[in-house]
Amino acid sequence: MEEISIYQVTIILVIVTALFVQQVLLKANKFKKVRYTRNQRLGFAIASASPILAFSYISNNPVLISFAVAMGSLVYFKENWYALKKKN
Repeated sequence: MEEISIYQVTIILVIVTALFVQQVLLKANKFKKVRYTRNQRLGFAIASASPILAFSYISNNPVLISFAVAMGSLVYFKENWYALKKKN
């Protein structure tokens, strides 16, 4: 079994912190619901799936292709998103 590197621990801590902050902001009602157009969602899907596809090509790991397609599909078909409320 391989050891976990300090970079992996750092990434995990950043993700956990971001999720915690997101939950706190949701409970404090700092987000509003946003509906993006199909073209915007397609752009988000391509932008989120392309790094995984590139890494799949570099590492010669075809399993990542299916993961990237699934993630892009989830991003594209999700209709309700949240954005921070602007202060007036």
